[in-house]
Amino acid sequence: MNGQTQVDLYTIPFSRISLDVAVSADNKLTLTYDAKTSNETLQLTDVSVIWNYAPGVDVNNANHATLSSLGTKASGTHVIDLMSDTEFIENHYKIVSNKNRVYVRVAATVTAESKSYVNYSRVVEVIVNDIR
Repeated sequence: MNGQTQVDLYTIPFSRISLDVAVSADNKLTLTYDAKTSNETLQLTDVSVIWNYAPGVDVNNANHATLSSLGTKASGTHVIDLMSDTEFIENHYKIVSNKNRVYVRVAATVTAESKSYVNYSRVVEVIVNDIR
């Protein structure tokens, strides 16, 4: 190629995930989610909800406080009771120093041709209530 060339690349994710989060006065997070594969050749093999006290949230151990697998339940509601979560209690000082913010997302694992791929919802920032 000679000179400047513009190339537009388009990708289709393996899955698309929507997520809404509400927090109650007693710090229960209610997640309403929907995970859909992008086509019928893909198999949804796992859906997980994840929260962290830092904005980096994914399935890697260093990037979540708690990860809960929901199996293959593609849509629904899940409640995270932060007041009963050991990671929330032990790391409360980090959350307070971060202006009471925690971060939540959903991960969907799909399998295609014997390989697994993970796609994520957007990260949702939630302000929790002070527990002092």
